[in-house]
Amino acid sequence: MRIKSFFIKSVNVLCVCAVLFIYQGYAEKRQDKIAAMEKKAAAEPVKAEDNAIQTEALYADGTYTGSAQGFGGVIEVELVIEGGVITSAGATNADHETPDYFKQAEIIFEEVVKKQSVEVDAITGATYSSNGIIDGLKEALKKAENK
Repeated sequence: MRIKSFFIKSVNVLCVCAVLFIYQGYAEKRQDKIAAMEKKAAAEPVKAEDNAIQTEALYADGTYTGSAQGFGGVIEVELVIEGGVITSAGATNADHETPDYFKQAEIIFEEVVKKQSVEVDAITGATYSSNGIIDGLKEALKKAENK
């Protein structure tokens, strides 16, 4: 019984070693291919159009409005775009929001202008107001997209 167990364990160890040895060969071949591709890519000249800066603005200039449900009601927002860049954002109507919570959420407007995106985080403690602002700004920005 002991000899049979020893034999089975020995065969298992040999199989694992064989698999690792074969895998090492494949890994080395793949690493060589990657190195060859990197060397080829470094030797190729860069085409001007590959590094071209996007000159067409993503958004049309203007003032755009949007609205969405906040905590106490509908929040209406405004987004101003000049030169294809978001220059300002703010609320035009948030009469039904709790003032203290809405005041916390208003920092979102600054973040949108700073990041040039409406993909910003909601403010903890003012989540519903934050989501209303963000959703309203998304609606406004969608209207500004160049087709």
